[in-house]
Amino acid sequence: MHRLQRTAVLFLTALLIGMMSQPLNQIQYSLDEEIVDANSSPRAGSTDWTAVAGYATVTNPSISVAAGLVAPSDMAVDSLGSVYTGGFTIYDVTFGSQAYSDTSQMAYIAKTSSSGNWQKLWYSSAFSGGGSASVTAITTAGTDVYACGWFVGNVSIGGQNLQSFTPPGSVESSQDMWVAKFDQNLNSQWASHAGTVQDDDACEDIEVHAATNEVYIIGETNATSSSYFGTSITKNGMGGTSTDIAVAKLDTANGNWIDANIEGSTSQDLGYSIVWRGGGLVATGIFSGTATFGTQQMQAIGSFDLWMADITTSLGFTNASQAGGTAGIVQPFAIVHQNGVDYVAGTVRGTVNFDTNQVMSSSNGQDTTTFVASRSGVNNQWDWITTASGYHEVRDLDINSAGTLLVTGSFGTVSWTGTGGSLQQSGSGTFGTTTLASTYFDPFHATMDSSGNWISADSGSGDYNDNGVAGVWAPTGEILGAGTFGGGGPTNIGSTYTITLGSGTAIGNGNAFTDQNYQIYQPIAYYIWSLKADSDSDGTPDVDDNCPDQYNPSQSDIDSDTLGDECDPDADDDGIPNASDNCPNGPEVNWDPSDTSINRDQDGCKDSTEDTDDDADGIDDLADLCDDIGDKMGWTSNSVRDHDADGCHDAEEDDDDDNDAVPDTDDSCPRGWFNWSTSPSTDHDTDGCADEGEDDDDDNDQMDDFDINGDQLDQCPKGDLGWVSSSTTDRDGDGCRDDGEDTDDDGDTIPDIEDKCTPDGDIDWTSLAPNDHDGDGCRDATEDDDDDDDGVLDSLDSCPTGMVGWTSSPLLDVDGDGCMDSDEDSDNDNDGVLNDDDSCPGGDTGWFASNDLDADGDGCKDDTEDTDDDADGVEDQFDACPFTPLGETADNVGCGYNTQQDNDQDGIYDIIDACLNSPSTADRTLYSNLSSEANGLNYEWGTTIDVSGCWLGELDRDGDSKKNYLDQCPDTPTGTFIDEFGCGAEEYDWDKDGVIGDVVMAPDACPNTSNESIRAEHTSFGSVDAIGCWSGDGDPDLDSVLAYLDMCPNTEMGLEVNEDEQSLMGCADNQLDFDKDGAMNDVDVCPDTPEGDEIQTDGERVGCTLDQRLAMGDFDAQMEAYGLFVGIGALAIIALLGAIGFFLLKSDDNVGAMPMGYAQTVQTAAPVQAPPGFGAAQPNYVADYTGLPGGGHYDQGYDGSTVYIAPDSSQWRMNADGSFNRI
Repeated sequence: MHRLQRTAVLFLTALLIGMMSQPLNQIQYSLDEEIVDANSSPRAGSTDWTAVAGYATVTNPSISVAAGLVAPSDMAVDSLGSVYTGGFTIYDVTFGSQAYSDTSQMAYIAKTSSSGNWQKLWYSSAFSGGGSASVTAITTAGTDVYACGWFVGNVSIGGQNLQSFTPPGSVESSQDMWVAKFDQNLNSQWASHAGTVQDDDACEDIEVHAATNEVYIIGETNATSSSYFGTSITKNGMGGTSTDIAVAKLDTANGNWIDANIEGSTSQDLGYSIVWRGGGLVATGIFSGTATFGTQQMQAIGSFDLWMADITTSLGFTNASQAGGTAGIVQPFAIVHQNGVDYVAGTVRGTVNFDTNQVMSSSNGQDTTTFVASRSGVNNQWDWITTASGYHEVRDLDINSAGTLLVTGSFGTVSWTGTGGSLQQSGSGTFGTTTLASTYFDPFHATMDSSGNWISADSGSGDYNDNGVAGVWAPTGEILGAGTFGGGGPTNIGSTYTITLGSGTAIGNGNAFTDQNYQIYQPIAYYIWSLKADSDSDGTPDVDDNCPDQYNPSQSDIDSDTLGDECDPDADDDGIPNASDNCPNGPEVNWDPSDTSINRDQDGCKDSTEDTDDDADGIDDLADLCDDIGDKMGWTSNSVRDHDADGCHDAEEDDDDDNDAVPDTDDSCPRGWFNWSTSPSTDHDTDGCADEGEDDDDDNDQMDDFDINGDQLDQCPKGDLGWVSSSTTDRDGDGCRDDGEDTDDDGDTIPDIEDKCTPDGDIDWTSLAPNDHDGDGCRDATEDDDDDDDGVLDSLDSCPTGMVGWTSSPLLDVDGDGCMDSDEDSDNDNDGVLNDDDSCPGGDTGWFASNDLDADGDGCKDDTEDTDDDADGVEDQFDACPFTPLGETADNVGCGYNTQQDNDQDGIYDIIDACLNSPSTADRTLYSNLSSEANGLNYEWGTTIDVSGCWLGELDRDGDSKKNYLDQCPDTPTGTFIDEFGCGAEEYDWDKDGVIGDVVMAPDACPNTSNESIRAEHTSFGSVDAIGCWSGDGDPDLDSVLAYLDMCPNTEMGLEVNEDEQSLMGCADNQLDFDKDGAMNDVDVCPDTPEGDEIQTDGERVGCTLDQRLAMGDFDAQMEAYGLFVGIGALAIIALLGAIGFFLLKSDDNVGAMPMGYAQTVQTAAPVQAPPGFGAAQPNYVADYTGLPGGGHYDQGYDGSTVYIAPDSSQWRMNADGSFNRI
């Protein structure tokens, strides 16, 4: 509840009293907590008990009308199974025999026993002006209870009076957070306070690590202010205008704050849930914009993204992950951890990415749907994500020791149209294969395995809106759930509302919060629901299940030993474990399988009724030829032991293993083909192996008929018998006997009668042009030493496979290289120059053209045949440059125009001269040194020409198009705008302070420094610094008055100051007191008060004496002066009590502003649903959020739009342009 609602209880009191003109029905009944023995079939378990807390008649009511509201937010269970729930309550509410009765909205914690009996109740109280508070999270450690929440104003918690901070300039208290510890009887041990001077501070979750005596909390604080954790720890926000993620650590012994940390972005960031994670913690929430988590920086994909991160015990953030979508919303609510895996549950709407896992909510992305996702810590990546189907609100997540997840929330069906959606009276929700029916909203508890598979789901059912708020596993395996019921519809005073919870019910009493005469329609009460656990989801609770951890809906127990067949290691009780029993499920039971007369193979199957293979050889008894008593046991028929599968062991029982009618002793293939007979046509060599398929060597010549690829090896597969292929009988190994069968003994395709290399020639080759050039049957590579038969041995033949049919001679082959000159030789004189390019084709022989012997490469030897070696047209005897590059035009003395000229006479040929117009020696000497007139620096250029033909002075080293020797600033930075002297403005030093950059501020940041005489008069400001600035020229308070002239150097930013009078220079009105009465000019209503007179120091007449106030007609002054009408004060208080009741009647139970599109459910009760048929009012319009009524919160509409709910319960829908319409 927002701070504006602190006084709402008074307003509601006045309004309810004013409506009591008609007598109220006397309510004589109490809240019912009962179990109905109905013949129902719950999906995941059966109801054990229910408990209810809500309005009931009390002896001394807090208000003269039947009214009571209680809103739970969290629950926990201790090591003894006791259940603790907490939230806020107001007016008259009973918890069994425990009762709350007060007009203040206060935090509460209630305890029930493991059997559902209310036992203890704790609640906060107000003091000194009042306040309000709520519990947002509860946890336990052993039997100790820890809780946290928010409060506004003055609230007593844990025996300590806590006061929330007050924003500057405000009389309203801010919303802060509290943390407290209780024993199992809810006796307070300690309480601690943290917050900022602004609103929006809240604790969202709490975790205890008893081993280190530490309590950890997570939530959010206002980003615009410093956060105070006790009196010793202060943390600054990230900036911006919203909230940051806050984590903190306390000591379990005394509640002292140990450490705190603030993370997030300059946009809105929230922390939702935190849990211990093996040596540290893991937490989740949402963020927007660019947020920093430790050293990681993440950019939100959508307007708000989910974040999950590890948190060290020193509160550092690491291993952050995110999920979001530009076309979707994801909101986490709770996180758990087990065996190195993190699990998070919440809702998604639209399309959302969890790394590479993309999901879309039901109704084509229009629903807000349950999701559960896991992360195992590998590269911060998501492992899997599972969703349900329907419109959901998720509120809690828990995990038991078996790794079964429990998800708690509410569900319904929204009908979507082009203009939005509406909640349907009859709806449904689907979790895996389980579909639940709903009436408006109903609570659900769904279970899931650790791989993301839905196991089961259960729901409650009432006529209006019923919401699941929290769910945990009890130590004994039950599911414990808490939620509200009866909201959004009328249950008048004197009437009751019933919600069905499995086989049980919970009944609440109508009161002013639900009566149609008041039209508030808040939830009527809240329930706690204990379901008998059904771990295997087989429809039988664990306590009745003969296999509680294994799915067995039939509960079959064939041996009647109370242990179900599915988990009984010997289901038929025959003494043979199921794993070794071939008949584990009978039908024979309780018999002796060790008796070989009834169980020959000892397989656990009775021979006469169960066993179809008595000797266990794998052959059915009806087909087994060796199945008599005394036959071999303990073996299994297979292709190795029983080749023909006749049930007779080949090695010990069968004398014809392949059943080919040939005894194994005579059969060369005793385990060969079946059903064939030996004959010359089927078995050429009569060895008992079928030629087609079994016999690899039909003629038994030791040459296989085919190779492994199916290619034929034996060219005479059914040839001569009685011989063996070898190198002496079959040289080419073709399976044909050389003597009698083979006409080409070496297998080169040349018949033996034409082959010049037979019978001793090479084998394994075929005579073809590439390997037998002259076709003489001799292989060129190994047998033939003159492949082209031209009379020149191949070792001397330059054309070894050239033309055939000729013989080399001086007439036909001048250089004797074995190549016929007329047809084969392209270089007849063998000088390396082809005949077509050889100016001397018939010239000298015995040499090879090269640069040294033939400079112009014309084929004529320079020293004996060529008269113009460089071919430049000038004969060698007249050539001044005899080595002119080929092809280059030369002058009349034989020197090349391109490579042998030097126009600037610097000693470097133009062809390699990088600076063709280098200054003369005289000019280089004249400009060898430069003294800059711009900055006074000296530059040495020298006179030397380098190997590239350049002088340093003619270069442009700063690239400003000014040569060095003409450039007054030869080191100007690249890109600088220069003047005619080659200098940039920033390179001058006009004020002669030793810092260049007078024209622009680089590096002289202060080119207009006050002169030496002024600085000498104000030595307290020091001297000029390294960047040319003097502190006396500064203006630290930004009031436009230089520091050395400013008489008030600490003026607040933005105030108008005196700039005319020297003694008042730089002073604002809030720093001056002209009449010296102690009230500064800016607040002094009476600026001419005589000095020494007593004045008023606050209120509307600050700075005025009593006489001055009386003269102004000040009513308070009259009271002070005359003491009249003292009773008026009492009347004013009465009027205040009855002035603003409308706020609570129309207010939501939410607290603090939430990001658009999100519901801050951790801090609030379930959202109030409008009753069926509620009509919209005429819209009002505001341009942006600044025009909205202050103190409200954001939520999400059924159509997915962002809705702002003001303190008066008016609702405003946000448009695409950021404007709002009242709905």
